[in-house]
Order: sequence, then structure tokens, then C-alpha cells
Amino acid sequence: MRRLMVLIVLGVLLVSGVAGCAKKESPKPESPAAPSKQAEQKEQQPEAKTVTVSELTAKEKEYVPRFVEIHKKISDLYAAFNKGSIDRQKLNSELMKLKPEVDQLNKESREYHKGNKLSPEDRKEQVYKDGLIYGKKLPNILGNMVVVPSKGVSLIKPADNSSSGNMTIEKKQLTDEELKADYQKREKDYQEYLSKLNSVMPK
Repeated sequence: MRRLMVLIVLGVLLVSGVAGCAKKESPKPESPAAPSKQAEQKEQQPEAKTVTVSELTAKEKEYVPRFVEIHKKISDLYAAFNKGSIDRQKLNSELMKLKPEVDQLNKESREYHKGNKLSPEDRKEQVYKDGLIYGKKLPNILGNMVVVPSKGVSLIKPADNSSSGNMTIEKKQLTDEELKADYQKREKDYQEYLSKLNSVMPK
């Protein structure tokens, strides 16, 4: 009888072990790691096309009249502000109306220069160093002229309690007098860069 009980217990344990093994899932094969979004974006970005000096010159010649047209609208508003014909609030609101136009020009110029590059040899040419290089700087100046009155300027400062040399960027709103001085500096840069760009344009 005792021997029979032992056999029954062993039988139960054996059946339980088999059932337990049956329930274990076989390990799933590891799926290959999905490519990161950053890697996908890098793959999707086409390589910049190499263009000639004459092609870059032709493109900048298309942009110049648009630079001049937008700048005229901006400078007229600042002139009215400097004379007291409009107040700061009016200046801000009128400049904001020009922002979509400036942003579009900035976007077009940035995308063109990102997708079209001169060869290293052509970048050494005087026509590029003395003039064409300034074409991509002009939209940024116009953009700052539009947003600085309302957004202020960015100041780079050392981070508080930092001995590692970390820097922080802070926004500083300008007083009316500071704004006038800031505009004069940007206006000087604009005129200088436009003059240099125009100096290499075909007549």
C-alpha cells in the first residue's frame, strides 16, 4: 500500500512537471532594432549639390530685388519711429505684418544655400569672398530688424554657480534709445553687405 502511494505521488509530480514545461513559452527571436528617427532623417537628407560661381551669382541676383523691397518697408517704419511719427507699439505691430514675408525669404535663402554649395576651390575665388558670401547674411539681418523691437536681443552669459564654463542665453528687451542704436548698427551692416554683393553682380 505504501509502495502504491509513493508511485502515485511520483506520477503526480511527473505530470505536473510536464505540464509546467508545456506552459513555458519559447523565447521570441529578437527583432532587429528599429532605426532611430535621427538616422532616418540623415538618410532622407539629400547631399548638397555642387554649383558653379555663375549659378550662385544668378541665384543671388534673383534675391537682391526682394532684399531691397523688404528693406524699404522696414526702413520706412524705423524712420517714422525715429522721428516720433509712430510709437513703439505701432512700430512693433507694423513690423510683425512684414514678418511672414521676411521669414519666407529667409527660408528660401537658407534652403538654397544648404542644398547648393560651391566647390572648395570656388570658395577661394575673390568673387565669392568679396561679394557672394554676403548674400546669405542679408535675410538674417532683415529678420532681426523685424523681431528685435518686440522680442529683444539674445545675450550670452556665464551660467550661475558654474565653474565648468557653461553659458546661458538670456533675452534682453531694449529701451527706445537702445533700439534706435541697435537698428543703426544693423542698417550699417545691411548696407555694407548689400554693396559688396552688388559689386560682383553682372551689369
